[in-house]
Amino acid sequence: MKNTGSSNARIDDVELKVTAMPAADDQVAMPVISTESATPFFEPINVSITCATEGAAVQYSIDNGATWNNYSTPFQISATTTIKAKATK
Repeated sequence: MKNTGSSNARIDDVELKVTAMPAADDQVAMPVISTESATPFFEPINVSITCATEGAAVQYSIDNGATWNNYSTPFQISATTTIKAKATK
């Protein structure tokens, strides 16, 4: 569903997936993806990614792993999105 920018737009399907990605160091905890809102939602929502391993570098992908972005601050989604995350140290 395309978000038209209207305050009445409703996004019914939100799919958040965490895919465990192999890390160079098996001591790195798997990242946790979380949102501030439950589904369905009517506005874009913030997505946060955390990792329990101190000093771990977290990366995420919203295009099935074709491109990886360094995670530093929450980002917004406004449509059905599969998010993959990995952490390395």
